[in-house]
Amino acid sequence: MPERRYEHGWMEGRVHVWPRRVYYADTDAAGVVYHSNYLVFAEEARTECMRCLGVDYPPFGRPGGVAYAIRHCVMDFQRPALLDDRLVVLTEALTVGGASLEARQTIVREPPTTAAAGDDLRDGGARQSVDGAREVLVVITLKAVCIDASFKAMRLPADVRAALTDKMMLPPHSDAAHAADSRD
Repeated sequence: MPERRYEHGWMEGRVHVWPRRVYYADTDAAGVVYHSNYLVFAEEARTECMRCLGVDYPPFGRPGGVAYAIRHCVMDFQRPALLDDRLVVLTEALTVGGASLEARQTIVREPPTTAAAGDDLRDGGARQSVDGAREVLVVITLKAVCIDASFKAMRLPADVRAALTDKMMLPPHSDAAHAADSRD
């Protein structure tokens, strides 16, 4: 697999991939990622996903500026992440509503790599692994609502809706969409 070093992550099919390294500031005294930091990782990945899709974020409170408030969030912790782990946050859009987006974000640990001694892995980039398997650590499902400067729900901006539906959503009657529905 070729090395990837994209500033905002990259798309694999309709899934956004964003690598991240676990730093000391992310962990508790035992070197385990503190549970609330997974929400930070997920927020970073959603922001980079939008940038990867070409969506600009005008500052909140300025003309055209919007924000996204998390309306609902469920986290399923399966395994802990540890200091210096190479993680990947996989972001999938599940549904796009008038003013909201439902998404699943899966945080996985990259397996040990076959990288040569001296290779710089600090960028968190995905590389060929020894066994090729990623280990699922946390699965987050959430609903984000688009809000205006007065914190009232508003319709998703047209460019956001287009980017999400064109690049991340499966067509509603495709075989792949039915397969995805049967997984849930």
